[in-house]
Amino acid sequence: PVLIVTHKTGREALDTALQNMHKTGVLDGTPVAIRIENI
Repeated sequence: PVLIVTHKTGREALDTALQNMHKTGVLDGTPVAIRIENI
């Protein structure tokens, strides 16, 4: 699965979402976050 954040959020909320993704029962690995920044 891919979690796409479409609004500003804090790192704590993102970490919570990543930690809870295992509850979906569809993961085959550890979820990661990739930060997208304006340059």
